[in-house]
Amino acid sequence: MEVEVKLRVPCSQLEQIAKRAIEAGGKVEGPLEEVDVYYQHPCRDLRASDEALRVRYVNGSPRSITYKGPRETGQFKARREVIVDVGSDPDILLRQLGFEPAIRVSKVRTYIRLGNVELTLDNVEGLGCFVEVESLRGKEEDVSTAVKVLDIRGEVVNRTYAELVAELSSGSVRST
Repeated sequence: MEVEVKLRVPCSQLEQIAKRAIEAGGKVEGPLEEVDVYYQHPCRDLRASDEALRVRYVNGSPRSITYKGPRETGQFKARREVIVDVGSDPDILLRQLGFEPAIRVSKVRTYIRLGNVELTLDNVEGLGCFVEVESLRGKEEDVSTAVKVLDIRGEVVNRTYAELVAELSSGSVRST
């Protein structure tokens, strides 16, 4: 179960947040260039059912394919997630099955693992900067504690990057 909170922060704060997390013992990976391609199912609307099918490319190479189930209720975003690592590009297979790429999200991401949480510090193309705090145990209290201890302040964003990019593309959201 994925349990996380996403906060929009000024890009100038990412370095300060990283510094606090590292000083607290966090282990860093990145920055990495990630491109997420979200696919549309040939027979049903995954966005309408609050599901997602995504292929993630890291530094230009395919890394994983992820299914995300509908969001569940709670203080933070929680949803079932199935991740399969891939060694070759699954795009050809998905297209043969009738799936079509629908949304592309590009970002520069730094991962920091700190105890029971993983932080991602993201600069998302066209959207701005965000910090995601995810419990590695699926527990809301892990997320709450990390946000408080690391003094992460920002606007809580309940929508996914794919939803924000789709809104941006339709002209209903301004880039920050």
